[in-house]
Amino acid sequence: MIYQNTPVPFIILTSVDFRKAKIRVSISQIVTYRSIKFTDGDGYYTYLQYTSPQMNDNKVRETPEEIDELIQAYFDACKNC
Repeated sequence: MIYQNTPVPFIILTSVDFRKAKIRVSISQIVTYRSIKFTDGDGYYTYLQYTSPQMNDNKVRETPEEIDELIQAYFDACKNC
């Protein structure tokens, strides 16, 4: 899900914690992200690195490709913003 027409573009991602909480992330605060394998089982999560070290929800269920699509969808929707 994306929020359009906002001064700071946000995307909604799912935390890997036990609550599977939805977190709203400003795409202008993301520096990089990459897929990492869980150490205690099968599967992967995506690790996000932010511009601020105080942002602590940095492990999400969405793949890097899904994050790419969300960011691209925001910019596609805001071509005339």
